[in-house]
Amino acid sequence: MEEDAAIDGGVAGGGGNDTLIGPPTDSFTTLASITGLTPVEWIVDGAGSGHVAGVGFSGMENLTGAADNEDTFVFEQEGSISGLIEGGDLGFDSLDVKGFYNTILFTPTGPDSGFVDRDGNVIEYAGLEPVNAGNAAEVVFNGTAGIDNWIVEDSLVAGKIQVSSTTGAIETTSFFAPEKLTINLGAGNDTISIHSFGDSGFGDLGVSEILEINGDAGDDIITITSVDPDITYTIDGGNTVETNGDKIEVTASGSESFSLSGTQVGVGSETLNITEIEKAEFTAGEFSSLSISSWTGNDPVLNNNTITGDMPGSNIANIASTILTTLTGSLDDLLAAINAAQDAGGDFAALANSLPFVEQLVDGSGVADLAGLTEAFEEIVTKAKNKLLELDPVNNAADRTVDAVLAKLNGPLGLTTPDPLDSLSLSVDASYRVPDGGTDPLELLFNFHLSATANTTQTFDLAETGAALGVDLDVVLILM
Repeated sequence: MEEDAAIDGGVAGGGGNDTLIGPPTDSFTTLASITGLTPVEWIVDGAGSGHVAGVGFSGMENLTGAADNEDTFVFEQEGSISGLIEGGDLGFDSLDVKGFYNTILFTPTGPDSGFVDRDGNVIEYAGLEPVNAGNAAEVVFNGTAGIDNWIVEDSLVAGKIQVSSTTGAIETTSFFAPEKLTINLGAGNDTISIHSFGDSGFGDLGVSEILEINGDAGDDIITITSVDPDITYTIDGGNTVETNGDKIEVTASGSESFSLSGTQVGVGSETLNITEIEKAEFTAGEFSSLSISSWTGNDPVLNNNTITGDMPGSNIANIASTILTTLTGSLDDLLAAINAAQDAGGDFAALANSLPFVEQLVDGSGVADLAGLTEAFEEIVTKAKNKLLELDPVNNAADRTVDAVLAKLNGPLGLTTPDPLDSLSLSVDASYRVPDGGTDPLELLFNFHLSATANTTQTFDLAETGAALGVDLDVVLILM
């Protein structure tokens, strides 16, 4: 302490840079020991002022705990220290921030050091283990200059989220659920895993909570293991020059439907907004599927299977030709089944039992109406089949891709619209599926959908229609 420092019922720092070194024990604390060491409680409730072990202090720039105990530095809303708080050698020392703020900004600088900025009031710490923070509308967590490997998840303390390191590069930091959580990974090839937020309250505040992850520089890997429907996820890999690119990994414990585009990742009915992501990898249980559209990054991966967009098989030209035969054959089978149902007597009620959508589409109950519907099926099946036959996968490599098949089927077919329909159109999409048992290889599915308008618009799945008539129109191809 400085020469003019005084003790008069407390400790008062003078001019200059004053450091108060704490006691090894504290008979006034209400804290219980965490590790079996002696707890000492520091209360900082003013600018450079507070009390410890029953002794008040003021005018202090730095606080240092004694060695080999449990120092807990508690900062109330108005508490501040202009210098450094340090836990001391050994022991298990922590920071506990109280109060309510607009923004709390965490910037770790090492395994036990960093800064906590509370609306511009900064606490610098060193030699601490856990860091516990108060309430804020927005929490920002900044990465270090090196490689960060973080986990963001529900804390063991109810109502809190925690950020921890898998390598011990930073101290575990916990805070109450904010309205917005921003993670800036910074430089380096970083990894971050977003797990369930459990009972933290994040996603349950009723204010459209936001989770924003910014990869910044380096080749980053962002892993999502749980998606909360009440949180908006925004993930940006960073647009700096990278060696391999940024990757998003999405995992699910059971069967899940995934989708991937250049701007979004779908997990069931939920979406993650993505930008500057070059790689995507998905892991899930049997019957999980992945559909891909407008994706310009690297070939995505589903359960360790790389999806190139080519038709499956070792002899791609022959396999592609076989696929077209399978598709056209299935469409022919469906048409034959519909004709057979009509030829069996043309009874509207009987056909409606086999084709439940008929009752919704046909305004009336006569054979003439049914004939019109059958004509519509016949036309669309015939023209779709002819479009497929325009492909030449044996001699043209460009015709050996899934996109080539979809482009033909989703292109204009030049359909007429016989009574009783006002409009009729075909759309086809493809998805990749994990088979029964979850083992290799993947399955490739072409999904056929018809949209028809009579009095109302109805959309139905051709595969379901076929199933009702005993025809297998689930076009499933094995990725070899």
